[in-house]
Amino acid sequence: MAVFNPFWKLVLISTPFAFLVIDVSSWWITKYWPDFAIITMLSGIGYSISIMIMFVTSFAQMWLPRWTKPNANNIYEIVRENYQRKKSS
Repeated sequence: MAVFNPFWKLVLISTPFAFLVIDVSSWWITKYWPDFAIITMLSGIGYSISIMIMFVTSFAQMWLPRWTKPNANNIYEIVRENYQRKKSS
């Protein structure tokens, strides 16, 4: 999730918790209003899908190569500049 902007991070992280609260509260509401059982099923499906998206996103970012690979020359320049700064101070 490191490559997403803050808005999508907030959405992806908070969605499973919202579905979980809706799911658990719908169990209690279903006791008094049986037609509310559809919300229990839908929130369970939403929770499962949102957890799957978080799981796939996390593992894809760990295991798949990045789209932009660092340039070896840029890395060399950065290391050289850092070395020169440390040497001069």
